[in-house]
Amino acid sequence: MSRKKIFSLLALVLTVLVLVGAFMFINNRKSNAYLQVLPENAKAVAIFDFTTLLRNAQLDAKDIKTLLNLHSEDEVSHLGVDWTRPFVGFLSAGDCFGLAACVSNDAELAATCRQWEERGECGKIMSQRGYSWVVVRGKWLMAFNTKKALLMGPCEGDVKNELMGEMYSYLEQSSDESGLASPLYQAVNGDKAPMNIAANTRVIPSLGSESVRGRLGVRDANDLIMKINMNFSAEQIALRVGLKANTEKVEEALEDMGDGFDEINGSLVPLAGRGTIGWVCANLEGDEVLDFMHSIPYMRSALVMMNLAVDADMIIRAIDGDVAIGWNSSDGSAHKGIPPFCLSAELKNMDFLQHSDYWIESAQKRGGVSIFAESPSDFCMSMGGSQVWLGAKDNIMYLTNDSALRSADGNSWLANRKNEIKGKRIYMTADVPKAMKALGLENSSIAQQLSLFQSVTLKAEGIDDWELYATSGKNQNLVRELLFNTLKN
Repeated sequence: MSRKKIFSLLALVLTVLVLVGAFMFINNRKSNAYLQVLPENAKAVAIFDFTTLLRNAQLDAKDIKTLLNLHSEDEVSHLGVDWTRPFVGFLSAGDCFGLAACVSNDAELAATCRQWEERGECGKIMSQRGYSWVVVRGKWLMAFNTKKALLMGPCEGDVKNELMGEMYSYLEQSSDESGLASPLYQAVNGDKAPMNIAANTRVIPSLGSESVRGRLGVRDANDLIMKINMNFSAEQIALRVGLKANTEKVEEALEDMGDGFDEINGSLVPLAGRGTIGWVCANLEGDEVLDFMHSIPYMRSALVMMNLAVDADMIIRAIDGDVAIGWNSSDGSAHKGIPPFCLSAELKNMDFLQHSDYWIESAQKRGGVSIFAESPSDFCMSMGGSQVWLGAKDNIMYLTNDSALRSADGNSWLANRKNEIKGKRIYMTADVPKAMKALGLENSSIAQQLSLFQSVTLKAEGIDDWELYATSGKNQNLVRELLFNTLKN
């Protein structure tokens, strides 16, 4: 081949590569345009990968057809939205929810809206300011063009006009004006789970209180961010929850809080009985627990009340090791609406028992509380028709409202989880059907949702690293049932 032909061929290949590259660049810019609607001052940001979610949850076109109330499965691929691109959700500064999606075909999306209009699920499409607008299910407003769609709400009445103005500003803002560079979006961008959420302290009540913000050194709402990564299978929903500190001061404060929780050694697992329906465990040091309780006003008041009956401060200071609270299924006896429970704790000493005579004498003088010694290390306290039992043996303390729980049979289903429990900083679990029955929730408004679950488990590797697993024990697709029940209601 001559040199001239070689250069001509190379020029042709280079031209094709440039054209393909230019097309891909332009197409990618178009497909990413919808991300720019994210507000810079959002309180929370979420990224949803529906393709992965549907695959992991084993949902097919038939399920989507039913969920979206479509006429045929063929409509699923002609909704006008690009399902292969992640959806972006957010909570605005004004507490409105938003969901942005990439539009693959605006004509198909308009046709979908007209079909929903025939079914009474949305209003007529209006054209204004270069976008198509439609009210969905009376409380949600959607706008879309050839590149992007934005759904926001809920809203009612005159608020729709205000929301339209807010949405238009988001739709028209540039990338630099958007929240793509915000700490919240950066916290979840690139995460691989089907659903990823980041929220700042303005959203999380427990982290947004002045006392907690002060303890952690949080000055700006984005100094501390909660991240949630959600994974799904047909039988299980798994959440990974983490705290991300964006300042050195907050990071040090989180480390200090984490130091108050040592690794669980598992010694109290055998004390959980056959009827256990819920169980919580952590490894604590009593002096740190007491200092923390004294720093919280309502806990400090509770300590004052407890000290009127027994030396609560001395008992708490004796704690050194695993502390567990187990709830048991009720045999039908009344416990003032509280399921039978037993708190157990490892102790470094049992010196507080030496003051039992003083407790009994003080209770007799004060009235209202009666304390009886059943043995030198076991006591029954009666107040207002309720009874609790307190005692200690072999440096293990118990506190229970059911005397039968003082000697557990050790045959709890928790026994099989001992290796899973050991080494965690916090471990919580519940048998959902039994807990619903014990708490009288079988006929409640949330009974239908709760009945889908067999067990829920929360465990923490550290104060800033938590995992939650919700599992279905029935032969059903957990995610499908949850989605169907949610949309029905």
